[in-house]
Amino acid sequence: MDFRTKIQIPEADFKINHKHNMMFLGSCFSDNIGNLCMEHKFNTLSNPFGVLYNPVVIADHIRRMLHDDIDVVPELHKSGELWFDYRFHGSFSHPDKTVAGNNMVNAFDKAKNYLKQTDVLFITWGTSMVYRLKTSGETVANCHQQPSTNFTRDKLTVNSIITDYSGFLNSIIKHNPDMRIVFTVSPVRHLKDGFIENQRSKAVLLLAAEALEKNFSQVSYFSSYEIMMDDLRDYRFYNRDLTHPSPEAVDYLWEQFSQTYFDNKTELLNSKISTILNAFHHRIFFPENKEATKFAKAQLMKIKELRKVYPHLDFKKEYRYFKELINT
Repeated sequence: MDFRTKIQIPEADFKINHKHNMMFLGSCFSDNIGNLCMEHKFNTLSNPFGVLYNPVVIADHIRRMLHDDIDVVPELHKSGELWFDYRFHGSFSHPDKTVAGNNMVNAFDKAKNYLKQTDVLFITWGTSMVYRLKTSGETVANCHQQPSTNFTRDKLTVNSIITDYSGFLNSIIKHNPDMRIVFTVSPVRHLKDGFIENQRSKAVLLLAAEALEKNFSQVSYFSSYEIMMDDLRDYRFYNRDLTHPSPEAVDYLWEQFSQTYFDNKTELLNSKISTILNAFHHRIFFPENKEATKFAKAQLMKIKELRKVYPHLDFKKEYRYFKELINT
């Protein structure tokens, strides 16, 4: 008997390996899968501006990155002891105004340079509900806990998203016709908008992604939203907040992502990397023990063997850790 509806995800018409450059922008899926890609030694830049939830802000960042003559100039505001910019996530806020501004400029410059060499761009939308500053009409990435009276609340339309994205997608494809763009919709529910509004909000995103996929041959869609909503439709696959995926769900999403975008050779390499990562995260209670030294030497040998075949993989952190274990 079948007790779940397993989604059959079509295999992608392109494959990703460890020599490709990936960029992830957007909501929590970009954070989770982007970080797993980095952990598995893929060339990856994940959420350089922090978690972004709505399509407008993501599009604004991409447009700025596409223009060589545009530099980001932080628009800093102070709240309490922290300086922040409405276009950036709260993780960029800082008590020192200069530090906050420099961190934002450095993040933008890094992302701008990385986008030029990106092979696959993953964009995750979280919500079509947006908040705009009353003073300027600017759509914000984050309200930074400012009074709600400072903002107007609105819901994007399918057509507005399609129009907004079609312009810069044409620019991307013109400058880099080989780049692939993958849209995903975050399964995280924005329940502060209410259950009904959340569903309608997600529907707008899903329809916009479908239209862009039809209009651009370089655009495709990965069904992270459907995997959580239908395949893993059980609260045991959610964190205690009952909205974010649990670690087990993220692992399952990674498995589905891997089967979709990695060929057998890349998956085999990932398996070998995972073995080293598991050893790296393994808690050593008695590092001075001979068994710990033996364990560390075995991991160093695995790293050396992998590096012979894949010299571009970066194991500096793991190598240093196991080397220190031997010298304990």
